Amino acid sequence: RLLQAASDGARSEAERLLVKLLREAGITGWRTNYPIGPYKVDVAFAASKIVIEVDGWAVHSDQEVFQNDRKRQNYLALMGWQVLRFTWLDLVEYPERVIAEVRAAISARLRTLSGR
Repeated sequence: RLLQAASDGARSEAERLLVKLLREAGITGWRTNYPIGPYKVDVAFAASKIVIEVDGWAVHSDQEVFQNDRKRQNYLALMGWQVLRFTWLDLVEYPERVIAEVRAAISARLRTLSGR
């Protein structure tokens, strides 16, 4: 279990929890620390061009980090990626909602990308 946790590529406890939720829900097709242009995103579904970012207070409370996050999100949107953002509270208190939103986003994007 520790080896799997170490090999999932997650950089924080919140990212590890997200990976655990995705695995337990049987959601596949994602990669951690996925490079898109000059950035690495927390989790990406390349086929559906969906990014999941986990925002923590410790990292995202700094003004420069906050500003860079906005720049990064705009870049991803301009490159055609849809970004879902979740917090630690979302992952811990509302995991069913997180998984439902991920599934809905994947389904909608695949329909859009296939022209249906």
